[in-house]
Parts: sequence; C-alpha cells; structure tokens
Amino acid sequence: MAQNNINSLDDLRLFAKDFCAQLKPGTVVALVGPLGAGKTTLVQMIALELGITARVTSPTFALVKEYEVPNKARKISRMYHIDLYRLDRIDDDLGFEEYFADIDSVVFVEWAEKAKHILPASAVWLEILVKNNSKNGVRSRFFGNKKNGS
Repeated sequence: MAQNNINSLDDLRLFAKDFCAQLKPGTVVALVGPLGAGKTTLVQMIALELGITARVTSPTFALVKEYEVPNKARKISRMYHIDLYRLDRIDDDLGFEEYFADIDSVVFVEWAEKAKHILPASAVWLEILVKNNSKNGVRSRFFGNKKNGS
C-alpha cells in the first residue's frame, strides 16, 4: 500500500500530477475520508492535470457531474465525479454501474465506502486521513490499492 504525506496544497498538486500520470481509461477511483479532508480538491487538481478547464465543484446535490476531457488526454474522453454524501442507502438501480462501465472515462466516487457493493473489484481506493490542520493546509496521507472484494 503506497503512502504519501501531504502537508500543503503544493504537495497535493504534486500527488495529483503523479496519480493522473497513471490514470487509464476505465479507471474507477474510490475516495474515502472525513468531511473537509480534501476529496473534492484532489478531484479538482486531477481535472486540471487532464486539461479540464470547466469549474469542477462537488456534485453533492446533483450526485454526478460529467466533464469532457479535451483532446482525449491519456486517451480518456470523460471524467465523472460522483458524490454519495447525501445518500443514506445506495441501491443498485441508481444507475451508477453505467458510469463504471464507460471504458473511455475515469470515475471518481466520493464517500465510496457507502457503495462498496456496487463498485468494481478493480476500483483504486484512495483514503485521505487527516492528521491535523496546519498553516500550510491539511496534512493528509493517501493510500492507493486495488480492493480485494472485501
């Protein structure tokens, strides 16, 4: 399990750049962490790395936002940003599987722990653990690994 200590927004930007360089079409990224930890900020920084110029905001009320990736950067056509914060229960019939099945896109799911039962086994899990707040921003650690069906 890889671990990165994030002590500033610049560190987060570097992590986003490195992570984005590894993104492939069809990747589903499961984001977990407490409220305000930086999940949306990370997605915003990755969107910038993909060349997305549209304003990326949390889809808390819309549930899903779609962004076109210019010039199919890294052969990725679209980025979906899903936020499950407001949902108490995730039903299979909400249609999220359609986004996960889009092999030309990348999908970021905030509060992914609520949807373990519908996420693909190949999802990459990033957990943001907030240690403390500092003058330079949130100090976080990110773990990325493949979920083993647990």
